[in-house]
Amino acid sequence: MLEIRNLTKTYRAQTAVNDLSFTVPDGQVTGFLGPNGAGKSTTMRMAVGLERPTSGEATFDGVPFRKLDNPGRVVGSLLDATWFHPGRSAYQHLAILADLMRLPETRIEECLEAVGLSGVATKRVGGFSLGMKQRLGVACALMGNPKHVLLDEPVNGLDPEGVHWMRERIRALAADGCAVLVSSHLLSEMELTADRLIVVGKGALIAEGTVEEFLSRGKAGTVEVEVLAEDVFRAVGLLEAEGLRVSVVSGGAGSDASSSAAKKALLRVDGAVADDIARLALNNRLLITGLSAKKVSLEDAFLDTTAGSVVYQAN
Repeated sequence: MLEIRNLTKTYRAQTAVNDLSFTVPDGQVTGFLGPNGAGKSTTMRMAVGLERPTSGEATFDGVPFRKLDNPGRVVGSLLDATWFHPGRSAYQHLAILADLMRLPETRIEECLEAVGLSGVATKRVGGFSLGMKQRLGVACALMGNPKHVLLDEPVNGLDPEGVHWMRERIRALAADGCAVLVSSHLLSEMELTADRLIVVGKGALIAEGTVEEFLSRGKAGTVEVEVLAEDVFRAVGLLEAEGLRVSVVSGGAGSDASSSAAKKALLRVDGAVADDIARLALNNRLLITGLSAKKVSLEDAFLDTTAGSVVYQAN
């Protein structure tokens, strides 16, 4: 288990990470989410000893990274897919790691095969696409068969097939008992990949829990409400009195009365819960002829949760 305890990083007057604490359990994929500048990359760099924390610590099964005897056999990380020496081949990069971790040469070919790079093993990395470098980064992270894996934006530069491959690879690591921490801006992908979510903003913890719990905590979504055309103004008044945003999609005043569809009106209500609208209608004897709720996506819930924690925001 990776444990982050009261981790803080201050650069002069700026606090990048502020007393952050969370855990990454074994056998699960933990998604690490937050707006740009939230402190995700800094947190991951501190965890693996690339940044010195101002205070607090990160431990892997209770041991800080700097005190691990053979770190690569315990922790694997892909934090930047552009760090490779352009003049060296994929095989040469892995050979260096194998030597440092005291691994047999056979492990090099195993990892190249696992990420689909056996055919370009002797090619210089300078000619690789970003997606190929991401695959090589995964091979480097997995060289030591580590129990803990940290991946920062691992699907950047991958095509749809590559994204699917990465998702399956990450899920397989968790199934094998690894503690996996993954940051990504592709929220739809995190919804498919992660078991748990950690959300940070301005360096501090905002929310954590399972994907299902996170979605349920998110802002209510959009509900479409169908009422009789003659009741449209009354319905809008009742809903707006509850602080809801209402727009008339079709029907209502000015509709062709000869049309059967015109005898009904369709309203779109934002920031609403369908059950609450049904209860409101019942209490006020308002006939509702149709009610459907749009599923709240992870993106909806994320934007709502982080609304007050965005560092870089366009006007």
